[in-house]
Amino acid sequence: MTLIVSLRVPDGVVIAGDSCSSILANLSIIADLKAKCPKCEEEFPLNVPFPTANFVSTTFSFTQKIFSFFRSAGVGAFGVGMVNNKSIYQHIKSAERKLENKKGEKAETIAQSIGEYFYDEFLKEDKDFKTNVKDACPMGFQYVTCEDGVAKTFEVFIKKEVELKKYEELGCTVNGDTVIVTTLWEIGRKQETTGPKINGFSLQDAIDYSEFLINTTAQFQRFSSITPSVSGAVDVAVITPFHDFTWIKLKPLTKLVEASTDKK
Repeated sequence: MTLIVSLRVPDGVVIAGDSCSSILANLSIIADLKAKCPKCEEEFPLNVPFPTANFVSTTFSFTQKIFSFFRSAGVGAFGVGMVNNKSIYQHIKSAERKLENKKGEKAETIAQSIGEYFYDEFLKEDKDFKTNVKDACPMGFQYVTCEDGVAKTFEVFIKKEVELKKYEELGCTVNGDTVIVTTLWEIGRKQETTGPKINGFSLQDAIDYSEFLINTTAQFQRFSSITPSVSGAVDVAVITPFHDFTWIKLKPLTKLVEASTDKK
């Protein structure tokens, strides 16, 4: 899981995410029991399998969740970290190359196209994906940009079909493990003076608030008994009507890789 946050404020849009990823393991238990025949009363061994349970076996703290796309937009991914044996980082870079011919198209079209790219990758991994996924959403992302001077966030969910929602009013959109964030917002709704005044945020306020939401979630999980789903470094980027995607905070290794890519 993860926490992806985007804030649309008067001067642009901020997107941020943590760096935690987890590996699940399966726990299978078979009980060795003895049963007795009701007729002859002879005892015989009976193996009873219990339903398989999933649990987090390992967590990593350096997974990349925030990406630039066409230099003018950003992507924040949540959900599974691998699709068809490739990381989301590899897929985003592959999608960027594959969709090169769509550079000049509307942001909504590009967001939909990225969603369709991932949908096709899930089908390559599991040809019965549409049936097996049922009502779940194994992976999704936010696509953020400033289009025609307006900050926009597109939520894209990979489900039975690609689902897309658009937000272009000032505000905050969160995806992933949002329990702590929504609880904070609920407190704000009950007490008007305690809610965030996003409409008046500067870009720096938006940067600080996005980090606050992610770090607060991470710290809450750290001191609770649950397995952390939000942790690690927080990556932050900004887009304005006058400036393309700009990194504000970025993990050192990713910074080196991105710099090398930009030179090509």
